[in-house]
Amino acid sequence: MEAIIGMNSWSWLRRILGKAGPEPEAAGGGAVPPVPVPVELGAPESLPPLALAYLGDAVYELYVRDRVLRITGRRRPGQMHRTATGYVRAKAQSDALRALLPELLDVEADVVRRGRNAKTVHTRKHAEPADYALATAFEALIGFLYLSGQDERLAYILGRAVQIIDPT
Repeated sequence: MEAIIGMNSWSWLRRILGKAGPEPEAAGGGAVPPVPVPVELGAPESLPPLALAYLGDAVYELYVRDRVLRITGRRRPGQMHRTATGYVRAKAQSDALRALLPELLDVEADVVRRGRNAKTVHTRKHAEPADYALATAFEALIGFLYLSGQDERLAYILGRAVQIIDPT
């Protein structure tokens, strides 16, 4: 199954996030707050696994929402949200990661291991601790692939994950 968001989509997102843009002009002559300068993060593999998971959660959510919108078309937002939650819930992510484990490269497996072992303070409302840990690991993998610029691999992993979760 081909990923819905392809390399070009990630490239435009990367360009937007990487640039502060021109200074905005103040309406009415007032002071304009300065635009923050992006901070260099360093090598993605050196970032804490929960930082990778934080970003990976957002990347995966964007991918799923894009997919749901393109597949379901013009449905009400509540209906699209219910469909999307089937993909982003911890159990679905952990099932996808379990199936993907044999396909991971060594560096990816290391990121997954670090993400799975990360200690979180978040309370798990609707997930078993093991599923929540694997979902965090999955999100860390997505964040790692995104930050390291591996767009083709990211598109493959995202596409395989949703295929595993919903093989129809």
